[in-house]
Amino acid sequence: MSSRLISAGRSRDFRPDPRTATAMRPLTRLFSAASSDEETAPRRSRSPRPNPEPAAAASDAARSPIIDARRATAPPAGTEGERIARQLPALHGRHAEPDTRNQSTSVSSGSGGSSVLRSRLIRSPPDSSAEAALPFPAGDWLSQILASTALARSRLGEQGRPLRVHSGFSGMMSHSAVLQALGLEFIDLAAAEPKEHARQFAKLNGILPRHLFLDIRHIIRRERADCMICQTTCAPPLDEPDIFIAGFSCQPFSPSRGKNLTKTPPREHPKFDGLLLTLEYLRAWRPPVAVLENTIGFLRRIRFGRQRAGAARPAPVAEDAEDGLEETFEANEPEDDGISGGQYLRQELEGLYFVGWVKLDSKPWVQMRRPRVWLILMRADIGSQATVDDACRIAADIQQHREEYRPAQVREMCCAPGSKEEGALLLALALAHEERQHSSAKHQPPPAAARWRQQVQQQRDEWHAEGRAAARAHPLASARLRGLSDNERIRESLEVNLLRACFAQDLDPAVPDQLERAKANLIADASQNYRWMSASLDVAPCFQRVSMPYSYELDRVLGPLELLRCHGWIQPDTGNISVSNIRDLAGEAQTLPCLAAAIMGALLAAGTALHGLWPQADFNRAAL
Repeated sequence: MSSRLISAGRSRDFRPDPRTATAMRPLTRLFSAASSDEETAPRRSRSPRPNPEPAAAASDAARSPIIDARRATAPPAGTEGERIARQLPALHGRHAEPDTRNQSTSVSSGSGGSSVLRSRLIRSPPDSSAEAALPFPAGDWLSQILASTALARSRLGEQGRPLRVHSGFSGMMSHSAVLQALGLEFIDLAAAEPKEHARQFAKLNGILPRHLFLDIRHIIRRERADCMICQTTCAPPLDEPDIFIAGFSCQPFSPSRGKNLTKTPPREHPKFDGLLLTLEYLRAWRPPVAVLENTIGFLRRIRFGRQRAGAARPAPVAEDAEDGLEETFEANEPEDDGISGGQYLRQELEGLYFVGWVKLDSKPWVQMRRPRVWLILMRADIGSQATVDDACRIAADIQQHREEYRPAQVREMCCAPGSKEEGALLLALALAHEERQHSSAKHQPPPAAARWRQQVQQQRDEWHAEGRAAARAHPLASARLRGLSDNERIRESLEVNLLRACFAQDLDPAVPDQLERAKANLIADASQNYRWMSASLDVAPCFQRVSMPYSYELDRVLGPLELLRCHGWIQPDTGNISVSNIRDLAGEAQTLPCLAAAIMGALLAAGTALHGLWPQADFNRAAL
């Protein structure tokens, strides 16, 4: 299995075609060290395969269940797009547009960090809008990450040995897919994942580790246990890992818990042991580098003990909310203001690891909110706080590089209307809906004075008082709401959300053309209160396990494969995994480009400290 899980192309080295020198001029200094002389180009222990011609790639895509044949079609012959497509690792047939929005990525403040890495290793923003029109397809994240780090990777040189990997709470084994896509030689020594459908997904897509256990405790204690790969009892390999990648449960720290966040503090949450097991693993194995992922609420200053009796409780916060997450709860006593999860890790691992963190969001890659905190740890004997800060800056700069271009729209990740793929999707959604209805047949309808009805009516009354003529309109009266339960709450909430989008853009929902404009690329989570249904007019809300993302434009719920595409997968094999289980995986999935940025930042900052991994590295941090 290669990086074809993610990219429709097969080139491992991103090198410009001479015929596109004008278009690629802003990348000249990125590729100067890697492509000016063949001897200085980075080499892999696996020989890179040549990039196929567009016609061959389209033919190969039609045969492969991994590649999305619809997106791998070649541009018209003789066009600039065809010449560009020949040297891009992914042939999505869609070009990025410059994005001049002022966006920022937050990096934790650390002591002694060097900001020179931004100008030397990561491409700086183009000087003009003409130079910003680089040939990056909107849905192709891999090409851009490889391009933005080409110079740094060329200085590392050829790998002297495979990267040794451990993972915990491994889920879909996204880390394995990312490492393959980045062209790194690695050995996934051991992983732990209790969910059967997550292990089945990894098996279907050929990204299983050498040893897969149900519980990370077996890896921590190096004890014999049932291995899903060996089909017998075995112990984890004794090889020391170079990097540990994990995403422990975010539920104890999620801002969407609202009042329960202080009523039941994180330490008392039943899934808090995920963090404790992660700490136990780090103390037992002491890998040189670790990359951890969690919800953005992990950075909120909270008490890790019990909230004092009678204290006020904070209001619920949306999962993708950005503001106020690092503020202390007003209910806390002055002498016990609480600490963030990152500070808690620093305290627990003081003297053993240096800890830094960076906030990365999927929004620059695809118009979907999924802010997450990525923690990068380095063992005290191989690095310093400055090294960790450099790793976080590299990850942040990779995302900042992407923010200069148009993100892929969610509808670009969807099946083409009327296609066989959409027909199969609608059938699967209908079956899943029927099963859901059957399981909830005994559920009693909400009372007449339900809270949602009062909120919706109050919102309509406010609009009517403002003189909005369409405040009482029902723009979804003829909508089919495919994949959703057609009940009063869902339809009314979706209508109010659509009216809000119309009024925000000064559009009249009574005019069909203007109503269609309001529906374009508008995604709402039908499982939420209407106030939290949409993140913004053009950005989909954060998908969770119970989310029911509804597309107004397609008049249906997004399917499981479409949700995975939003996370960076192109055409993964889902086999006979149920719709609900795929939704569960997508709700807890790590966004692949953000994971790739964090891993790349950690490895580039560590450099030669990982003994024997880059024996030919020309990587002088003092010169950087």
